[in-house]
Amino acid sequence: MTVIPWARPDAENQLRATIRACHEVSGTDFVYGGLICAGGVRLSSFIGARTRGLHGLLVRPGMGLGGQVSEAQRPQTVFDYAADKGITHDYDRPVLREGIRSAAAIPVLVGQQTRGLLYAATRADTPVGGRVVEEMVKLAGRLADRLQIDDEVDIRLRLMGASLSPAPASSEDVRDVYRELRVLSQMVDDPILRGRLLQATQRLIGRPGAVPEPDPGLTLREIDVLAEVALGCTNRQIADRLSLATETVKAYLKSASHKLGTENRFQALSEARRRGLVP
Repeated sequence: MTVIPWARPDAENQLRATIRACHEVSGTDFVYGGLICAGGVRLSSFIGARTRGLHGLLVRPGMGLGGQVSEAQRPQTVFDYAADKGITHDYDRPVLREGIRSAAAIPVLVGQQTRGLLYAATRADTPVGGRVVEEMVKLAGRLADRLQIDDEVDIRLRLMGASLSPAPASSEDVRDVYRELRVLSQMVDDPILRGRLLQATQRLIGRPGAVPEPDPGLTLREIDVLAEVALGCTNRQIADRLSLATETVKAYLKSASHKLGTENRFQALSEARRRGLVP
């Protein structure tokens, strides 16, 4: 298992939201999970816990149901936890104190890495069923998508040198990262992810000295087109990069120019920059 730093606070928030969704779709007694940290997966989010024995528990690779799932990178269900011989029983004390009879563990996979674990458990004789596992696999996939988007944002900000380099990033770097983040925002269906990406673009253009102006009412696509103009792209290049028709690009530029009170694409870009709409 690849070891990465302790999860960010926003990743923990996403985990908690996923655990709530898992509880809703599973209808099981106990749902919980955690994200990767140094040494394994740290359990941090719970619904239905009776004790605090599992709170903060570090599930190490290969140990217990979760550790086995982390290494195998596929879901696994045990129908009688206490008697199951297919797993190690390193965490029996906290697990059995919870009264768990049956449990399923689902890995959260980002690329080839296990980034977290989701669990559903029952305390009665009724085992965790296949339908529950299927629904939780879908939710694990959505959480993985959100973590991957966060990774992409972090990578681009690091490449730009926004926080790690004493030398300021060039304007060209800022514009290129801004454009990539906006393109990513168009590729995701999740409105929460899209909103987070668009917030990241606002961080790039919210530099000191920007003049606050009334919102001219530009659409997201009009801003996308202006961001491409800022990179020096022609209408044909913009059309190819945004998967639009050339005439559609011209229409967006004309509309943006009208809203900004300018007469051509270059004036529109200059005004959009002055208003802090594009880098």
